[in-house]
Amino acid sequence: MKKTLPLITCLAMLLLSQGLLAQTPQMINYQAVVRDEAGEPLADQELEIEISILQGAIDGTPVLIETHHTTSNEFGLVNLHVGSILPLDDVDWGAGPYFLEVKVDGNLLGASQLLSVPYALHADSSADAFSGDYDDLENAPDLSGLIAIEDPSAGDIIYYNADGWQKLPLGNEGQVLSILEGEPAWTTVEMDTEITDADGNVYGAVTIGAQQWLDRNLKTSSYNNGDPIPTGMDDEEWTNATEGAVATYPHDMVAGIDSEQEMVDIYGRLYNWYAVNDDRGICPPGYRVPADDDYDDLIYYLIGEGHEDSYGNVLKSCRQNGSPLGGDCDTDEHPFWFFNASQYGTDDYGFGALPSGYRHGETGVFLVVTFGKYMWTADEDTEVDAFYRMMLFASGLVLPSEGITKNMGSSIRCIKE
Repeated sequence: MKKTLPLITCLAMLLLSQGLLAQTPQMINYQAVVRDEAGEPLADQELEIEISILQGAIDGTPVLIETHHTTSNEFGLVNLHVGSILPLDDVDWGAGPYFLEVKVDGNLLGASQLLSVPYALHADSSADAFSGDYDDLENAPDLSGLIAIEDPSAGDIIYYNADGWQKLPLGNEGQVLSILEGEPAWTTVEMDTEITDADGNVYGAVTIGAQQWLDRNLKTSSYNNGDPIPTGMDDEEWTNATEGAVATYPHDMVAGIDSEQEMVDIYGRLYNWYAVNDDRGICPPGYRVPADDDYDDLIYYLIGEGHEDSYGNVLKSCRQNGSPLGGDCDTDEHPFWFFNASQYGTDDYGFGALPSGYRHGETGVFLVVTFGKYMWTADEDTEVDAFYRMMLFASGLVLPSEGITKNMGSSIRCIKE
């Protein structure tokens, strides 16, 4: 649901419990996009943001209150570090639950429960925290005779079958763990080498963990049965549409792109959510629009690979104005991401995310090509809103969304069924 305040609305709020630093000082990273009553970002705005940690309930007793004075960037994005003013280790994290309450310029945005963060902090500060070394435990049972595995190696999987405990050695790059005839086994993922949509556009595929994705944004202007997706709508028609529609970012609004076809080839097309949800299908056969949970699974996999604070950057194309990687990555020729001194794509997995911009669902105007990537999910929020994910040039993450109007024009990145 979209939240509305008298002065300010919050488009996206992300509490990074996974990104909690184990070293001192401990902090919780908080990001938000602030908007005015009309839904426009409060760009370059000086803001006073009060962060409170409440104990016991959503209206509980404050145990820590920080006031941050910050300035939003050109997209209304603010970044704060809770614990940068007052130490988080003064909070008794074992006496939760705890809730995070946010006020902007005196306006209450709401409160949400802190989940894994307090436990991580409590474990780090507790005198009884386990060192991780089994030999440090007192009165520990002798387990030496329970499991006997010959020559164990790093990455081995130990499982039990009718014959006793078995060892499955570490698989090879690109393999996935499967169950074959009732037992775990590594299997090779067969990559699709040529995927074609209803218009004949050809895509490659990229495997990340157990998922297989198209290697670029969807380009089709037709449903899978050959029916054309309505296009060529003016701003009013776009905002009032209740059926599927597709648009192409106007090439004459983007310096360095000379035709509509060039725009489509580079950044793909923009679709409203009604096209996503149409029974005629929009992704190539064997693929579908990802659910919100598919993006969560992708993020959890990348966090597990050590990318807690950069899982968006490792998915972005490295092509960026001023990229410190240099070479072909440092470019101002399309396609490219807008310059940012600290956040830049490394494209570790071949996902190659590009900033294709979007078409506003309430005004119909086209916005922020090279600045951001907005991707539909298949999940509906309300009768008028649906969920999407976004990547911004100034963030290293894949930000979650509350519902946004189904008339927004966003990219689609298809996933294998």
